[in-house]
Amino acid sequence: MMSIQFFILLFIVLTYRLDAKNFHPGLYKADKHHITILNDDNYRKILFEEAGKSMYFVEFYAHWCGTCKRYAPIWIKLADEAKSWKNVVKFAAMNCGDSLNSPACTDLEIHMYPTIRLFPVRPQFNPPLHGATDFDTEKKSIFLSQILDEVEKSNKTFWPNLKPFKSQNLNDIFPIGKRQKYAFLIIENDALIAKKTIMDFSDFLDTFVIRRTSWNENADLLKNLKIDNSSLPGLVVIENINDRIFYRLYNKNLFKKDSREELVSLIKEYIQTAPYINHQLLTTTKTPETITTQKSEKINKIVSKVSMQDLETGLHLMLRNEIPHSGTIKEEEFYALRRWIRTLAMYFPGRIEVRNYLTNLDRKLSSIKSSQITGDEWIQMTKQDQNSESYLPESTEWVHCKGSTPNYRGYPCSLWTLFHTLTVHQYKLRTDMSKSGNFNLNFSKLNKNLRNF
Repeated sequence: MMSIQFFILLFIVLTYRLDAKNFHPGLYKADKHHITILNDDNYRKILFEEAGKSMYFVEFYAHWCGTCKRYAPIWIKLADEAKSWKNVVKFAAMNCGDSLNSPACTDLEIHMYPTIRLFPVRPQFNPPLHGATDFDTEKKSIFLSQILDEVEKSNKTFWPNLKPFKSQNLNDIFPIGKRQKYAFLIIENDALIAKKTIMDFSDFLDTFVIRRTSWNENADLLKNLKIDNSSLPGLVVIENINDRIFYRLYNKNLFKKDSREELVSLIKEYIQTAPYINHQLLTTTKTPETITTQKSEKINKIVSKVSMQDLETGLHLMLRNEIPHSGTIKEEEFYALRRWIRTLAMYFPGRIEVRNYLTNLDRKLSSIKSSQITGDEWIQMTKQDQNSESYLPESTEWVHCKGSTPNYRGYPCSLWTLFHTLTVHQYKLRTDMSKSGNFNLNFSKLNKNLRNF
């Protein structure tokens, strides 16, 4: 006979499965791409509550967004290049196109896709940016350089020291109070390569020291070490054995093809054979390999049919998921929204219940005396006063807009279908009314409202 404990455990497991959210798979895989996947369930814990020592570099995107799909290989490549920097910065992504993540994207005020944002270590939950910094998505080529600048400006002792070493005394390279026996001083003519190399060993701050310098920053030291410009880039290995400092210069014209990779390899090789150290298998970070992505599947057949299910699902996602992402909709955006809802109420060709819903929504929006509405107020407005004669289903299923995988077609397909359907229906109404002498419908005004929205 089964025990009561078994049934209690079974009940708990089944309850958990029923409560578990089925988030959209999105464009990234955590285990494959070195990217932390954020969602509405975990983003507060990861970004704001965990007692970690890392920044989070986050892309907010929508799986249906064409620009985001083209951006994904770039984000994957950057995350791969910085994968050994996880003690300082971790790459992450959140799919705001998933309606289950809409509350989080609203809290974080994500207004466009993709949005790139750098969250500091343990930021306070303080809208709108929570202490984070937005990055220009077009300047992706300097993202890592910008992150390195943030690290260099910081005085956090649990991060690598990226500032140039300026002392003329090699003893000063070892931090006071620590017992490292080895240090590496990169003599560089490319500060970016040196900084990346230092970051590649950020897991081993307590094991050895890595710093950088140059002729511009420390000419006197380099003269004392008998290093000239022909030796650049170079690597000075410093050993602190029984409080005596020994050093040697590694430079055999090694650094011609790939300075960063060769520096990492040389440091790893030296540490793995050095005495007085707990030998660890150091994880090297190679410079970015060519990231190959599968080409988009060819669509051999384009379905030209229009499904009311697709139109209603698109409306639901637009009204209750995308529009509320703005913390406050005001002024020009508010008036564009009002004109757009009026356009839908006038020309949406769907069933009577959805048309009644849009008419009531237009009436409620037009009754607002101010020129703004918050995202929370908007969501409440879209969900209240629904009944058997006036409602919009909360559907997320596609019919003719369903792609071969969840990342294809879907919402963009429904939007284009909706725009086309509105113009066709408006034209049909205009034609029908012209027969009775009514020419009040304005085709150019409809097109303008579509463009403004």
